[in-house]
Amino acid sequence: IMIRFVETLCNILEAGDNAVLATIISHAGSTPRTSGTKMAVLKDGSIVGTIGGGIVEAEVINTAPEIFETKTQVIKTFDLTTGKTADSMDVICGGKLAVMLECLDETDKRLGKIKLAMGDKSRVVVNKSNEICFSLPLAATI
Repeated sequence: IMIRFVETLCNILEAGDNAVLATIISHAGSTPRTSGTKMAVLKDGSIVGTIGGGIVEAEVINTAPEIFETKTQVIKTFDLTTGKTADSMDVICGGKLAVMLECLDETDKRLGKIKLAMGDKSRVVVNKSNEICFSLPLAATI
């Protein structure tokens, strides 16, 4: 699944379209997905992949236009435990998570390295968290 996500994202970027990459960078307790999960938001608001749906995903999609415009990296935190925030979000998970958002385009230097690794599947490793990792020496250059 993650390899297909990366291939789709690379194709989007190579076509000249930008994407906001959303990555869960930390989680604690019960959350919709775990650290390393990725989703791409396109300019038209459509998505590739998922970070778990619900209010977290909706908030990330709503923040994407700002990221497209400013090209800045943003970390959004979500507290899905108890209290006003969790009650207003109608959530059932009850954990905490942080999501990093960053704008990617065809000039991103990582794209070529990712495509190189994708062409040589022996260098691509998917770990228990469903994150793409690269075997050395490629991993040292990304």
